[in-house]
Amino acid sequence: SNYEITYSDGLMNVTKASLTIAAENKSRKYGENNPEFTMVFSGFENGEDETVLSQKPVLSTSANSNSLMGQYPIVAEGGQSNNYSIILVDGILSVEAIQGMASIGEIVDVTSTSALVTMNNLSNGGDESTVYGICYSTQQNPTTDDMTVVADASNDHAANLINLTQGTVYYVRAYATNSAGTYYSEQ
Repeated sequence: SNYEITYSDGLMNVTKASLTIAAENKSRKYGENNPEFTMVFSGFENGEDETVLSQKPVLSTSANSNSLMGQYPIVAEGGQSNNYSIILVDGILSVEAIQGMASIGEIVDVTSTSALVTMNNLSNGGDESTVYGICYSTQQNPTTDDMTVVADASNDHAANLINLTQGTVYYVRAYATNSAGTYYSEQ
């Protein structure tokens, strides 16, 4: 009874809670379709989940199945909520190279000590640093540990085999070497 209580109206300002939505990093091999992109949510209050969003963000990338090896952004765009201030975080799509490919084309300009070997069906496997060439040996199934000639890109990826021994049988295979390894053609 020593106090007189009076009530007065007041304002309460409720701000939106912060919600971080991050695109998850993904990877795939060159030539494959992009994987399904997914997102991770951090910051929901009171047991809520993404069902309270009036619009979920959309995830996209500029990479397609023909994109060379490298990293491409997974871009998060959009997203709306009445109760949350949305912070979007992009992810990364890593495209990994696969083995390149090459095959023997024609063997032309054959002399007693040389031959010009052309190559066909070249594929870099998504790695622009792919090196094409010819490996050869007097033993079957030659590898790059045997004699090799790097193919001349300015001459339709042909390789000139020189200093051959007359009357000797040589086995020849095309190869393509990149960050994913070395591919050998049939001989």
